[in-house]
Amino acid sequence: MALTQVRAGGVANDAVTTAKLPAGTILQVKNFVKQGNQTLSTSYAAVTGCQSGDITAIGSSSKFLIFGTVVFGGGDVDWSNAIKLYHRADSGTLADVTAISSNHKSGSNDSNAIGGSMWDGATYQQFVQAPATFSFLHTPSYTSTVTYEIFAKQLRSGRTGYVNRMGITDDQDYNFGSSSQLTILEIAG
Repeated sequence: MALTQVRAGGVANDAVTTAKLPAGTILQVKNFVKQGNQTLSTSYAAVTGCQSGDITAIGSSSKFLIFGTVVFGGGDVDWSNAIKLYHRADSGTLADVTAISSNHKSGSNDSNAIGGSMWDGATYQQFVQAPATFSFLHTPSYTSTVTYEIFAKQLRSGRTGYVNRMGITDDQDYNFGSSSQLTILEIAG
C-alpha cells in the first residue's frame, strides 16, 4: 500500500510505500478520550469512549502498541476496579487480548486484568481518584481492520465503582472530574 508524502509546494509523491519503511516506523496514531463518568458493575463492560472502532491497517505485518489510562473512583470503603483490553480482527468476534496478564493465581477470583486500582481505607474513599494505566504490544491476525476496546468492572461485591469521578459529586473546590484515554500506534513490522 502506498503512503502519500506531500513535499513543499503541495506536490504529492506516491513513491513512499510501507515496504520501504523500516520495521518500527509509526504508520498511524489514533487517540480516543472518554469524557463524562460511568458507573461500574461487577461484570466487565465497555468503557464508553474508549473504543477505537475499525482501524484500517496501513501495513500488512503491522503490530499495534496500545496505551490506556482509566481513572477510577469509588463510593464505598475498600473499592477495587479492574480493566481488560479487547480486540476484534476484521469482522470477527471481540476477544480478550490480555488473558495472559494474570498467571499468578487461578480460580473464581482471578479476573485476568491488564490493570486496575483500589482504595483500601476506612476514610476519604469518596474523595479519591486513581488512574490505572497499561501498555500492550499486540500482533493481531487480521487482513484489513482491527478494533480495540477497554472494558472495566468493580471487583468487590456490594461496592460502587466509577470511571472519571470520585464517589462524591458535591460542588466543592476539592471535587473534580477526569478523562480516560485509549491511544493506538500502528507500528511497521
